[in-house]
Amino acid sequence: MSKRRQDLDRRLNAIEAKVPGLLQRPDTFPRAFEDEVEVLLGQIVVQDHAYALERLEAIVDRSGFNG
Repeated sequence: MSKRRQDLDRRLNAIEAKVPGLLQRPDTFPRAFEDEVEVLLGQIVVQDHAYALERLEAIVDRSGFNG
């Protein structure tokens, strides 16, 4: 695994670790999560966007959020 992908995975794991706290306010969860995503996507190479979006979708699915 490349250093770039390892860094991306680390950052995605950090976002996932924030999800329980973000879910404490379900009314603001979508916007707060989107803010995290926008920062991440703005800082990674375009070639990693599809992978990141796939992982982020899985994070939301695992969170159980259905707002």
